[in-house]
Order: sequence, then structure tokens, then C-alpha cells
Amino acid sequence: MKPSIPFSQWLRTARAGDEFVYHTGHPVGGHHLRAVRQAYNMGVVTLAQRRAQHGFDYLAIMLAVPVRVPEDCQFDLSWARP
Repeated sequence: MKPSIPFSQWLRTARAGDEFVYHTGHPVGGHHLRAVRQAYNMGVVTLAQRRAQHGFDYLAIMLAVPVRVPEDCQFDLSWARP
């Protein structure tokens, strides 16, 4: 299952506690995972998984951290590191 919007767009509008399912199934990888890990390493989201009908839902959950995401940002979020 593919996310309905890009992760960078979700970051611009998400509030604390909002969830972004970046993958459903068994193997996890690809550009969404790289972007989610960058946001996790910056302390913007936490990561979780939950059982789904066909494997697992992999989630990024927005933390209560103010973040400004430029319009042209795709996946490299290193500029936001405090």
C-alpha cells in the first residue's frame, strides 16, 4: 500500500499524535523509509508498527515538536536539525 500523500507534505500539516502509514506488508524499504528515518533521527516523529490484515502497518507518529518544512523539500530533512 502506498501513502496517499508524500511524507514531506504530511510533515507540513501533521499535528502531534497524527499517524502516517508509510508501508503496509512485510518488507520495508524505499524512499519513504529513508525520509521517515531522517525525520525520526531529527526527533520529529516516532516509529511504530501494528498488525494489519496482510502483515504490518509501519507508522510515523508526529511528536509535539514544531517543524517548518520548505515547499521544495522532498526527503532530505537535515536542514531542520536543531
